[in-house]
Amino acid sequence: MLKRISFEDAMWIARRILAGEPPPGYEELYAAYLELRVIFDKPTSWYLRALARAIMGVRQVGRRHWLVPGIPGDHYSMYNVWLSRGGRYVCDCYGRAYGNRRSRMICTHVAAVLLTRRRDELERVLRRGHDSTRNG
Repeated sequence: MLKRISFEDAMWIARRILAGEPPPGYEELYAAYLELRVIFDKPTSWYLRALARAIMGVRQVGRRHWLVPGIPGDHYSMYNVWLSRGGRYVCDCYGRAYGNRRSRMICTHVAAVLLTRRRDELERVLRRGHDSTRNG
């Protein structure tokens, strides 16, 4: 089981990533963040919140369903994100206050899932490469 990371610690790590100085063990998340920056033109505060959520622990609970932790200032402690059959991410915050605006702009809950999925993919690729060099 992964160690739970406090919001304060997650924010410190996220700030290091934004500064281009990821702490050891967060290199893949840093790479995922850099890729996301190319796709979305968002303010630094948006990336800070998305990174903090990813660091605190996005949990996959179904094949296309993730739970994303709330952070101080949120109305809820947990948010649900689904990947539709059409390949579109949907967050339950879209059905709440200001949800229509968030759905058009992409929320930080969905961004946290994108960061987590890409980080996990990069970790798998690196592990495979490391295993093949040891066995080859």
